[in-house]
Amino acid sequence: LHVVGDSMMIIKQLDGRRPPLAAHLARLYWHCRVLADYCRVETWTHHYRTYNKTADALVNMAMDTHASKQLADTGRGLPPGHWDIALQNVNRDIGEWQIG
Repeated sequence: LHVVGDSMMIIKQLDGRRPPLAAHLARLYWHCRVLADYCRVETWTHHYRTYNKTADALVNMAMDTHASKQLADTGRGLPPGHWDIALQNVNRDIGEWQIG
């Protein structure tokens, strides 16, 4: 598993196994660290937030609606255009990861 995140500080902490000093953040760190070890994370990579607009939009959708949703190509159950805001930056966000 390769983890990519847009917070350099968090990526460095998790990759270097250095927990934050604040107790409430340290608890979250250790929870994440245990899960990362269980999933056998191989690499931690920083990805600039400028190129992470899709993830940001999806997080905002979840926070605004207080619901978790999945995108499926069936198109059923969601109004037309529901995903447009989140998907408008996909090509730019993943451009540097594409080969060819």
